[in-house]
Parts: sequence; structure tokens; C-alpha cells
Amino acid sequence: MPAYFNMAAIGATSFASNSLGPLDSVAHPLDPGKYLGEAFHGDVSIGAFILEVADGGSGEQVEVDLCQVSNRAGAAAVFRGGRAADQPLFAVFHCDHGRDGLYVILRDASGRKTVFDSRALQTGDYYILTPVRPGTWIMRSGKSGKGQLVVEPAKPSKKPRVSAMGVMIKADGNSFTPAEAKITSGDGIAFEIAGKNVSISLELPKQQSSFVKGQKKIGLKIAGPARRGETWAQGPSRAA
Repeated sequence: MPAYFNMAAIGATSFASNSLGPLDSVAHPLDPGKYLGEAFHGDVSIGAFILEVADGGSGEQVEVDLCQVSNRAGAAAVFRGGRAADQPLFAVFHCDHGRDGLYVILRDASGRKTVFDSRALQTGDYYILTPVRPGTWIMRSGKSGKGQLVVEPAKPSKKPRVSAMGVMIKADGNSFTPAEAKITSGDGIAFEIAGKNVSISLELPKQQSSFVKGQKKIGLKIAGPARRGETWAQGPSRAA
């Protein structure tokens, strides 16, 4: 029987809103219109896309997979969404295929005005992530913003556990509210941005980043990339 592990999730000990990967995303509200987007890895442009938002829809968000943008040849990828009356439509930027270090820039239809840069979040944006490793994570934002997130181990259960949105934290670039929070491993956390040019990072201190006492180490090589939206990435079979 094949074994299933998401090694990107198990191994992650840091996150940063200005460097997206398979376990985090940013959401930005958009008004109706046409936007020209560009995805970057470091300082290198890896692909362009078009994002069209129309009135009269019922959707709350449109997902933009930056890895799909980078793997595309020829014409730019096009993403479309329709917003409900007088409600913003959120563009959610992420990467499905295990690559990290990404950010995105949106410009207006003329290409001259920048309307969003994921490295500098603004009021109304959200930064969403899913930490798995148990421990006390350090949250940072700006020069003085600091807090802590305790990730508790999930309790063993015979039934599959469904991940939940564990906590919402407000970040203004100088502080977190609340400054201390607690979730269960595998649950999500969302930062509601209330400031200008905000960036957020989380790090699990090195002394806590190894396997906890009593945790069984996995002596198994995993084939293929970890994928967002799937609880596990498939690995090779292992004899019982």
C-alpha cells in the first residue's frame, strides 16, 4: 500500500508573506476591471497573467496559481472572477507545486500603475498559512511587531481529522492583536492586515525544529512535489 506524506508541510520551519510557497497565500480585494499580473521568483520574472474581475457574479474569490503561470508557454494565463453586488472579490495568490520564494505584482490595464505588490501588504489584505510542526513560533512584523504562536500536536484519532481555521490575528506592521495565540498542528491561521506596507514572518526556533520526543522518524524518500490542496503527496510503496 502506498505511503502518503507531505514533506513540505512536515519540514517547514519558517514562513514569510513576501516569499510565498506551497503552504501559504495572500488574498487581495479587487474592484471590477482588468489587471495585468506578473509573478517573480527572487528578482526574476517567471511569468505574466491577466486577471479579469466582473460584476454580477456570486464568487468570493478567484485563485491564481503562480506556479501555473510560470509553467505556461506562449500566451499569458487568464483568470476570471465575478463579484457579488457591492462586495469585493478576493484574488488569492499561491503556488501549488512546492516552489517557494515567490511574490506577485498587479498593475492596472495600462500596465503603468501598480495596484498590488504582495511584498508590501495593505489594509484589507490577508496572509494565510498552515504551520504543521508543533512548538512556539515567533511572529514578526516591521521593526517592533513581535508575538508568538503556539502550535500544539494534534491528538491521535481513529477518524481522519479535518483542518480548521484556527485563529485570526490583526497585523498593522507594528504589533499583532492578539500578540499570543494557540492552534492545533495543521490548522490554518489568517493575518488580517490593518496598515501600510506590512510584511509578516514566522519562524520556529532552531532548538524546536527537530523531531519532538517520542515522535517516530520517517525513513522514507518521497517522490514528486508536495501539492497544495492535497493533504498528502504520494510517495513510493513500502513493504509492511
